[in-house]
Amino acid sequence: MQLERVATHRLRLELHAMELTALMAAARWVADGAEGELPSAAVDQLQQILTGYEAQLARLRDETGGDTARPSGSRVM
Repeated sequence: MQLERVATHRLRLELHAMELTALMAAARWVADGAEGELPSAAVDQLQQILTGYEAQLARLRDETGGDTARPSGSRVM
């Protein structure tokens, strides 16, 4: 995952196909009512994506010296 600031309130996100697939699977699971549990492999992939996201936000914060448009309440699992 790579985040790049392209304007004050605009970010460009680059994902690997596997990362996008894991995000879409989680979104589909939630949209379908979140019945049952996500497979442990999907949870592991999502945790890796969130870890990468947090690292990219920290990098952007260090580069700009400020907030990175992180949604309130967002956290690493």
